[in-house]
Amino acid sequence: MKVFWVPKLPVSNLLEEGREIVNLILLGPPGAGKGTQAEKIASFFSLTHISTGELFRQEVSKKTSLGMQAKGFMDRGELVPDEIVLAMIQSVISESQNGFLLDGFPRNVEQAKALGTMLGSQNLRIDHVLSLEVPEDVIVERMVSRGRSDDHPDTIKNRLSVYREQTQPVKEFYAEQGLVHEVNGSQKVDTVFDSICQLLPKGGVQ
Repeated sequence: MKVFWVPKLPVSNLLEEGREIVNLILLGPPGAGKGTQAEKIASFFSLTHISTGELFRQEVSKKTSLGMQAKGFMDRGELVPDEIVLAMIQSVISESQNGFLLDGFPRNVEQAKALGTMLGSQNLRIDHVLSLEVPEDVIVERMVSRGRSDDHPDTIKNRLSVYREQTQPVKEFYAEQGLVHEVNGSQKVDTVFDSICQLLPKGGVQ
């Protein structure tokens, strides 16, 4: 999980009237450009970018208590329990002043519910869930063009299938709360970012 802090900027059309922070979740399949957009959003809107994979690496490298617990599970080839992941995220969020952007979490509905409970205990909430939408054939073309040995069309399609199976219920969970906003991720990077900014005008999404 990538975590970095960017100084607060004077411009933000994301903030609601009378509210100083905004908390986002970014969803998107492999190859949708989620990492690039996450960094642009976090930088422009002065949010703490929380990417779970990078967070694990940072906690382990710092040899924190949570990091060592996570390392034990990873060394055994096991998934890190949600309680440990949430505790790591909570630690980062507690130090965030301008809000945060979650990238790579939650991956299933149970995690989404647990996240909501954790945030509620701190009088926080998820404000918007951005979902990057890219057709499968476009993603396959993008990833194959990278030339990586593991980016075979069949492998990519399997990864996309797993993503849909895991993440679609999460998207539906937040859609029922009126929080999901779909973004055409097939466009150029800057165009996608502009679309995100337009989806999130000052005063909230209408």
